[in-house]
Amino acid sequence: YSLAVEAEGDVGAGDRVEALARHPARIPVAEVTRVFTRDRDDVATIARLVALDALPEDWRRYFEAMLAKHRGARRGADS
Repeated sequence: YSLAVEAEGDVGAGDRVEALARHPARIPVAEVTRVFTRDRDDVATIARLVALDALPEDWRRYFEAMLAKHRGARRGADS
């Protein structure tokens, strides 16, 4: 998710690593980790992660389930 190899080869200490492109959503891996491990009630970020096409499908499904749970809990509280 966070990194892809452009061309195979050997990499050693001191070799240069260059970002060739960035996803327009610019969601850092730390943000994904934060919501996954601690801030599971951050519905706004969970919704952003569900919409993130660069996120692996299994992670997106995980966050979709979290979002559905929050939305269901909110509907129950509104009744």
